[in-house]
Amino acid sequence: MTKLDQLPETIKLQTSNYLLIVGSIVLLTIGSFIGCIILFFSLIGIHSEGSYKLATEWRDEMSVLEAPSEVEHPSVVDIYEFPNGEWAIVKSRSSHGGLWHGGGTVIVKDSDGLIHAFHRGHVCGDGNPLINGEFNDLRSFYDAMADSDFEVFGFE
Repeated sequence: MTKLDQLPETIKLQTSNYLLIVGSIVLLTIGSFIGCIILFFSLIGIHSEGSYKLATEWRDEMSVLEAPSEVEHPSVVDIYEFPNGEWAIVKSRSSHGGLWHGGGTVIVKDSDGLIHAFHRGHVCGDGNPLINGEFNDLRSFYDAMADSDFEVFGFE
């Protein structure tokens, strides 16, 4: 006969209930922790689909700009000024982080007065669609966008 067998029946039930409660708490804690990790990584994951709504909003904002000097908050856009006098003002939404709507959206207003919208390319940080690259003119800039697998949004 073991010591456990010598215990009264009520103590055995209390012990088994205690183990059941502790085991349930441990499982719920571990499950909650794993669930939080999964939720966290799904929110900060890579989202490069872009947003037509955001592209339209930014297009309307940028349509009034005639030159890079008219940009009120240069920290929220990239301004490319090329040796031949051409320029491009670029606004983009980072692909990193699902908490922000429209990751992968890029709008470009150029010195020709045209506005182009792109999506489905990878943007590492807001206002920074092309981290690496030296561009001599608009053509080389747009070639780099195409080489980076950005797709063009067509506006209605």
